Amino acid sequence: MHRLTLARRVTLAALMATLTAGCDDPLLEIQTIVGLRVLGVKVESDENPDRADLEPGESAKLSWLVVSDEHAAVSTYVQYCKARPTTEGLPRCSGGVLGRIGGSGELPLQLTVPLNIPASWSDGDEWVAELAVCGSGDAQFESHTATCSDGSKAIQAFHRGNVGRQPANTNPRLVDDTLTLDGRAWSQLSLLDGQPAPDAGPSTGGDAGAPTSDPPSVNACSDELPRLRIGKKHSISFTLTDGNDDREPLDDDRNETLVFSHLSTLDGLERPFSFIDDTNDGKFELELSFDDELDVPASGRPFDFFLTVRDGRGGADWLYRQACAVTADN
Repeated sequence: MHRLTLARRVTLAALMATLTAGCDDPLLEIQTIVGLRVLGVKVESDENPDRADLEPGESAKLSWLVVSDEHAAVSTYVQYCKARPTTEGLPRCSGGVLGRIGGSGELPLQLTVPLNIPASWSDGDEWVAELAVCGSGDAQFESHTATCSDGSKAIQAFHRGNVGRQPANTNPRLVDDTLTLDGRAWSQLSLLDGQPAPDAGPSTGGDAGAPTSDPPSVNACSDELPRLRIGKKHSISFTLTDGNDDREPLDDDRNETLVFSHLSTLDGLERPFSFIDDTNDGKFELELSFDDELDVPASGRPFDFFLTVRDGRGGADWLYRQACAVTADN
């Protein structure tokens, strides 16, 4: 059981606000994905992709993780600007928009766009990026409000970044850590494990060095997917690799807390969040079980699983996996 410290409570409140964005049904568990959701955002310096904080005059990649329970096409629009100095309310621009990038893609989508910080900026300045996503129509911004060209509801997300912060924050990296499902490595390649596309537009890029593969059909279970029987308890485990803690030291002789969100397109995860900090041994486990009454065809029912991590200071990363729910007869 996780004890919630004050820092954890603050982080948990912020994460719940993020993960429930786009979720219109108050009865849904927030770890169950229904409809469009933006699960995460990360910044990677072109000079050093591990670094999440940028310097004046530096270029970077800005990536958003956009998902749904349906593998459908979406329209996207990103704009960014210098942030107004404030810690209250939604982040707003100080001056005009510096960059606008429109695009489209197939869900689940890692949308990667270029970001350029002007050389005239100073240490201590901040920037803000805004994302609009539409399931139909073209995504756009009217001033700083996300809209869809056909009048449908847009999903909107924000990210506020730092310039010249010292020491610079770095991104945690999940690709070198261990994720298991029922005791076996869950390392199946997926849509988000491919190489990034060119900087000019959206990308389905992910873990560097992994080969690109097409996503399995949302309606069929491919042979390589793990099979999970409904009505049975299954275990998901995550462990930080030895010597790859990813938790940076803080000023008071503590290491930062890593906050994990785990979500699925099928209802069955026992909780939405896990924590790794100085009080545990660099790992966590959670239970996954599907109701006996779940509608599962004879061929099985595929589902998506997402694991995201945040360090609370702008660093982030994620993994995407798939599995197949089956009946006892499969």
